[in-house]
Amino acid sequence: MIYEYAISPALFNSEDRVALLVTSLGMEHGRLVSDYPKGKWEQLVRQVIKNSSLGDAQRKTWTECLISLRRQGVVISRMSPTWDSEKTWVDNAVDEHQRSVFRAIVDEKPHHACREVVSIGVPLATSALWEVKGSQHVARQASVMVNQMKGLLDISRSIVLIDRNFLIDGRFTNVLSRLAAYVESEKMGPRVTQIKYVVSDQNYQSAELERRCKETLPALLPSGVSVKFFVKQKSKLHDRFVLTELGGLYFGQGLDEGQGDVLVNRLGYVAWAKEWGEWNKDIYHSFEIVRQMHNDYQALHRQP
Repeated sequence: MIYEYAISPALFNSEDRVALLVTSLGMEHGRLVSDYPKGKWEQLVRQVIKNSSLGDAQRKTWTECLISLRRQGVVISRMSPTWDSEKTWVDNAVDEHQRSVFRAIVDEKPHHACREVVSIGVPLATSALWEVKGSQHVARQASVMVNQMKGLLDISRSIVLIDRNFLIDGRFTNVLSRLAAYVESEKMGPRVTQIKYVVSDQNYQSAELERRCKETLPALLPSGVSVKFFVKQKSKLHDRFVLTELGGLYFGQGLDEGQGDVLVNRLGYVAWAKEWGEWNKDIYHSFEIVRQMHNDYQALHRQP
């Protein structure tokens, strides 16, 4: 529902293309742009705009569109991407895609051996790789629910879960453990070592929640990922989210397994900014659950 795209800087060379890209990229649309080549993508786009725009007014307008994308967190950075100065941008992007996948590579060329390379225009508009659903009903099964998060998890460094109804039982722990296993061993991209989980005190008092988590969770978590719980009053919590520094998903029924479906919605930039600003904080009562490396002893590390 949120994915990373490689967008050729050369595409910012006309009014209609700039308009298309600016209105199609961003959290609202589930398409984020890779800063590829790292640290130079925006510079290359600015050079294309400078060379292609007709006069100062047009150049200023196109540049403002680029700045708008950057301000909304649309342009994201990769870890140690590959780059060969002897190759074209698209061939470099294909090489990088083999190392760590993009959702699609958007370029001017009409054909390329790599199926993920899509040319701008009608081929892009009709490509399944460009289609990103903003809301979807999915089965309330851990594997299916985590699958909806993967595109976002693959590019994120921080994860915050919010569900006031969290319980220490299979309904919730199955989803949590599968998510932790994915970010620890399966996902490409940035490394996540801690998941934050914001819960309420409606089911357990803080001390009881700590004790139950200590008894149950360490055996369910991979050794490389811890979970830090933040306990809030029930009245302060309602909506259920999966949030990262790059976007967010709303889970209507909650982050637990159950009968039927759960409606998953992608947050737009304004909604995400509000929720991320509210919940990505370390100001509540908290405790951390980890799995010790040497055995399955259940350990609890309390925040100082």
